[in-house]
Amino acid sequence: MKKFEIEGINADEFKEILSQQVKAALEHLLPKASNLNNDSDELLTREEAMAFLKIESSTLWRWTNSGRIIAYGIGHSRYYKKKELLQALIPLKVKSDVE
Repeated sequence: MKKFEIEGINADEFKEILSQQVKAALEHLLPKASNLNNDSDELLTREEAMAFLKIESSTLWRWTNSGRIIAYGIGHSRYYKKKELLQALIPLKVKSDVE
């Protein structure tokens, strides 16, 4: 291990400066990392929405027209918010065989 000296500061001061710099660098990177992991606000095309929900285009069209899910558009393009698609899913009650 190589040792070095910095004039004018002791080891504890150096550790504090280094710690502050590392924290600053991590805070700069964390928002980017959280966006990679949190894709619930992601916009999906019609094809991506169909693949995500594993449904056919007629089902997507029917659910959109009935208001079950919301489509957003720019020009002739339609988009769906992944978060809203997940919220549209409802839990199903399954009867138990054991009574």
